[in-house]
Amino acid sequence: MPITALNKQDVAETRRATLSARLSAAASRLNRLQQRLAFKIAATAVGLIAVGVLAALASRDAATWLPEALRENLASSTVIALLAVVGVVWLGMTISALAIQAVAVPLWMLLSASGHDLWAQIILGIGTLLVLFLLLLQTARLVLSAPLGPIAVARLLLDEAVRMKLALVFIVLLIIYIPLLATQLDEHERLQYRLQTFLSYGTGVSYALLAVLTVFLSTATVAFEQRDKQIFQIASKPLGRFQYLLGKWLGLIVLNAVLLLMTGGATFWFTQFLRTQPATDAYDELAVSEQVLTARVGVRPRAEDFRQEALRLAAEQWRNESVRRDLNNDGRIDDLDAAQYVATQGNEMLSRLQSERLSIPPGEYREYEFRNVRPISRRVRATVRFDGEPIVLPDRIQSLVDLRITSADGRVPYLADENFRLGFTEDETLVYLAPAEIQKQTATPMVEGQTILINYFPRNALTLRFKLNSGENMPDVQLPITVIIPDRAMIAQRAVLVQTQTMLIPAGFVRDDNSLVIYFVNGDPRTEQAHPETITIPWDGLELMYKVDTFEWNYFRAMLIVWLKLGFLAMLGIAAATFASFPVACLLAFTIFFGAESAPFLAASLENFDKVDPVTKERLYVNTVVYQIASGIQWLLRQYGTVRPTQSLIEGRHISWTLVSQTVLWISVLWTGLTALLGWVVFRNRQVAIYSGHA
Repeated sequence: MPITALNKQDVAETRRATLSARLSAAASRLNRLQQRLAFKIAATAVGLIAVGVLAALASRDAATWLPEALRENLASSTVIALLAVVGVVWLGMTISALAIQAVAVPLWMLLSASGHDLWAQIILGIGTLLVLFLLLLQTARLVLSAPLGPIAVARLLLDEAVRMKLALVFIVLLIIYIPLLATQLDEHERLQYRLQTFLSYGTGVSYALLAVLTVFLSTATVAFEQRDKQIFQIASKPLGRFQYLLGKWLGLIVLNAVLLLMTGGATFWFTQFLRTQPATDAYDELAVSEQVLTARVGVRPRAEDFRQEALRLAAEQWRNESVRRDLNNDGRIDDLDAAQYVATQGNEMLSRLQSERLSIPPGEYREYEFRNVRPISRRVRATVRFDGEPIVLPDRIQSLVDLRITSADGRVPYLADENFRLGFTEDETLVYLAPAEIQKQTATPMVEGQTILINYFPRNALTLRFKLNSGENMPDVQLPITVIIPDRAMIAQRAVLVQTQTMLIPAGFVRDDNSLVIYFVNGDPRTEQAHPETITIPWDGLELMYKVDTFEWNYFRAMLIVWLKLGFLAMLGIAAATFASFPVACLLAFTIFFGAESAPFLAASLENFDKVDPVTKERLYVNTVVYQIASGIQWLLRQYGTVRPTQSLIEGRHISWTLVSQTVLWISVLWTGLTALLGWVVFRNRQVAIYSGHA
């Protein structure tokens, strides 16, 4: 190579090195600046003033240039912004946050001004989540700053994760995904479906990405350190093998906590924004609060025991001499005795009675009773006054039906429709008492100064879920059905076949003994219209759901369960990498993960798996072996797969602390503990470093 070319190459490398050194020196000076106490105090003051100004602007109707999500969630957005400002400044991240926003905010303003609102929201959301991720990551580093062996390993893993290209890909995907998803919702669709779609993909896909990242990172961090001989340096330090594995696992669960707080927080915040959007109609608005953003428990109708009735009918048939004679003449039963006949015919009668309970002929009805229905309720004590001032309830209710008012000792009930009327504000219910002269005319009058007890159900309609079959189950057929609550109400609507549908019932219809009786009618008694065929309700096709907790606590428990499941995956990947290479460890971990998630589907498939030939009635030995193996796998892994917090959130089902405790016991303690023990036993007996004997 000519000397001139070499000189040019040296000059270029020198310039690059000089530029890099200058940039490094400038970054060092900026870092020292943002670590100074005076700078932190000044930056905090400026940041708080800026947040206050933005909050004041957002409260004005003319501030349409601000993001709609910020204006609709002004209180929560302001609190989050204040906490973020304090955290960013005092954790020494002011320059980084300003650099990110210096790119994101001008791009957002430029795209908004040019009419590209969709991309403007995406850019602003990505910039916000990136700052949030860096803030949470710096907080995690601060938490893991104790001078202990496992904690030091955990901190190193956090640093490794943001340097590893494979991990960075998933982190970037998680940061981009939620803002992209939020902009893909159809604003013309029912608000209930938009919320369910967002919760499903927001939590479900985030969990899938986190699970894949956890498996890749947990296997890579152990396998690569052995492959690249980095484990030699660790083996020479006073750090036990178990402490090493524990540190890796601790770092992974802290990283998962950071990413889950970021994605889960963004999903929750945008869900709160969506709930403020206008619904398509009153039913859609009610469905949002009572079927999606809630925490409900479901109860099935009381199963009647028809055994005694079936045996009684069979005994009556036996006593009928003509029936017994006809049976003998036909040769069906020879020398038949009563016990044999009643036992045989009783089973047939039992099947017929159970089928009749689930079948409703045209124009007829079936009675169903739900027990132990305990919807969430609140209690307020008030003093009777006739000066026109209302009693203020801190929650909105649906109607007078949701009020139960008694004397202070609970002995004297007062009829709500006689003694009271309602008024509403945005978040409260105003209970107005009838004037004194009208009170005297009621069956149970109240007196001035009396203390009354108000029990009420806050916006808490019961939800009746049902599924119907009829004839050939034509999907385009709509049939009239009616639900009657005896002495209370009649609710009619048109239903379709096969699909699960819902009907809202006021919670005030629940009896004092916590039961609810309904008559399910095939038709509409008011119009005298009925479906011409018998409708059938499957055994699992009727359920009454009632609210027991808030959506916010339900969402928190769902994220906690997701984090616990990710903790097991982290230990699974670490243990697999103690004895296998990276590809093999990944394959093993993913096989167990997919098997555990699909365990409920495997259980459903096994119910219809034939071990006996349906024609020849001979045992199929190969199928029997397959069935036993699959049953064992399903039994071992079912606890992981049956815990599905995302599905519960979509359906508004209650995720109880009991379920969280079971998840901790089975997955976090038992499964994760046994996996850690296995990994430690393998790792402690593995020779990871050999002393050569040379100095």
